[in-house]
Amino acid sequence: MRTVKVLVSYVNWQGLAAIAKPLEAFLARGGVVQSLFGVDNGVTTPDALIYSLYLKERFTSYRLEAVVPWRYSDSKFHPKCFQFDFEDHSVMLLGSANLTGGGILRNHEATVELKVSRDDPFYPAIRRAWRKYARHSQPITRQLIRNLVESEQLARERTRAEARNRVSALPSIGLPIRVVHKMGVSRVRIAQRRLKTPVAITLQSSHPSTLGQIATRTREQ
Repeated sequence: MRTVKVLVSYVNWQGLAAIAKPLEAFLARGGVVQSLFGVDNGVTTPDALIYSLYLKERFTSYRLEAVVPWRYSDSKFHPKCFQFDFEDHSVMLLGSANLTGGGILRNHEATVELKVSRDDPFYPAIRRAWRKYARHSQPITRQLIRNLVESEQLARERTRAEARNRVSALPSIGLPIRVVHKMGVSRVRIAQRRLKTPVAITLQSSHPSTLGQIATRTREQ
């Protein structure tokens, strides 16, 4: 497998945590990853975008990490497509699952697997669709995350304590997946001061890590 492309409307840390270790291992081997995420939806979370930014800074093979703003009042950016490119074909997972904890672990989703060869007439259409969304995307930056949180266009990852009055769903099927700890980030806070002081993102590092070092640099910027 050479390239992984992710095009989803919603992404949060719970979903990324389920694939974090194999994703980083794939990037470390030189595998190419490209991702386009929806925002303006109140579901995508800041820490998911911060983790994507971390991967881009750590791995040169993370070629594209961007969001697709959607300004239409009568429609939503709502795709769910996972594409895996091999030497002579691509495998696509198309369905209802987003890259969230619910979509990956808990919800009852429906997904279709398509195998498309390079000479299939459908393959050029796939490439055109990806290029179209990529052309209208915005790269993930710290400032973009600040702006999205300040304008309340992102959701917030709730801690277990904050959600203790809710009944959490268990995976409907026993999956061989272990959710990894949120590496170096326990909470994302937005501290806004008056006058000309810029909005700053503060990351609380739960234990020393590379991402914790990035968090420190973020506070200093």
